[in-house]
Amino acid sequence: MLNMSKRLEAEVSQVLPYAENTIYAPKLFFHNPNTEFALQITNIYSLDIEQHFLESYMGKYKLEVGVNINQYNQLLENIQDLECTLVLYPYSLLFQSVVTEDEPLIFNMRAIFDKVDLSTVVSAKTIGDHDTLGAKEPTTVNQASVHIKLPVYLVEPEVYNTRHMQINGILHNVTVSDAIHWAAYQFGFEEINVVPPDNTDTYGNFVIPPMQDIASFFPFLQKTFGVYSKGLGYFITNKTLYVYPQFDTNLEHTHSGSIIHLLNIPRGTFPSSEGYSRYIDEDLWIVSTTDAHANNTSTKGVENEGNVHVSLNPDNNRDEGVVVKPDGTVYRDESNITILQNVNSRSANSNSQVLKYSGERSNIYNSTAEMSAYNGTYMNTGWVRAKPCSILPGQSVVYHYDDTNDEFAVLTGRVLAVTYGSQILPSPKGSEILLTFMSVIYMFLELNPKYDGSEELP
Repeated sequence: MLNMSKRLEAEVSQVLPYAENTIYAPKLFFHNPNTEFALQITNIYSLDIEQHFLESYMGKYKLEVGVNINQYNQLLENIQDLECTLVLYPYSLLFQSVVTEDEPLIFNMRAIFDKVDLSTVVSAKTIGDHDTLGAKEPTTVNQASVHIKLPVYLVEPEVYNTRHMQINGILHNVTVSDAIHWAAYQFGFEEINVVPPDNTDTYGNFVIPPMQDIASFFPFLQKTFGVYSKGLGYFITNKTLYVYPQFDTNLEHTHSGSIIHLLNIPRGTFPSSEGYSRYIDEDLWIVSTTDAHANNTSTKGVENEGNVHVSLNPDNNRDEGVVVKPDGTVYRDESNITILQNVNSRSANSNSQVLKYSGERSNIYNSTAEMSAYNGTYMNTGWVRAKPCSILPGQSVVYHYDDTNDEFAVLTGRVLAVTYGSQILPSPKGSEILLTFMSVIYMFLELNPKYDGSEELP
């Protein structure tokens, strides 16, 4: 008898017996389109991936490989415009072979590495004749005995080509959505996936000042005009630009019809499974067998940032001004004052409100975004034998768990970040390198009234 509710046990039974193969046999190639250079590297130490959807607009990929002196020098000669193709073939430990019916994961990336001072790694005697270093294979026993651990940083080509581009312009009679699609075209994205903005106003003159790059343009939109009432997130991956409300826990307000279902079960359960995830229809179901850590920031946010935001509308002030009546009283039109209150917030003292005055602010989306960021629970949990880059930026998530009363419950939210760290598995055949990935998923979830403050969930 498993230590979980019948509902959660039933959901787990729909995943694990049909889990995907998420052990991989990698193949790695470096190549240069300008020189016809191509080199396969078989010694792979690690692959680490960080996708911080909240803090960045691009993923970080770090690959560590082992090369001999001759391979390193070939890479060095082709360092400009160097590209990399990494193919991860699903592998079955049971059958000790690649699973041909499953699609491999293919990463086509720009490759960047720092030059290595060989004199600090090996002696001149070991290096040997400089003329032989450009050979494809070692020409001496000493050269063959040396391996260099080389960190290589991978960048998606679309991000590499876009990050230094700058745009500006004046658009006429457009909405924020129009401006986003115009900018996506200017930056050269092949695909764009945008949750419809909350701001649907039409602007006669939409001014985009000079020197706006991909890192500054979207924060400029949110700060100046307002895009979403619950914060703005944007990220580029797999040739696609994603734009979405970062702290919106509504499952219907998403850029994709697919949802992440995360099932939290007792730690260490089912340790021998070859996989812990599968797709059901278009949704990705993940069984998490690690601890979950939750941090409810609602009380801290209220005490520090306020649960009532008051601001003046400068647009109305300029039109109507302030009226001083004959008796000396000051009259200000009510439409000049904006009051926003977080109805779900909790303060340290009962029956109290914490007021924050924001000064002049015609864009109320800034205030609502600030309030939404602490009107929820920040949570992270692990995913053993994860499938790299299978979670989309800002994707909606449903967290399934048993509460402290062993009753099944769910919380909805949105993914904030995902990290993937590789591990090398012993190969049944000895000569092969097999990789598996441990992932940590960071989420923003709707408030749970049963948890207050910082909790570690079972």
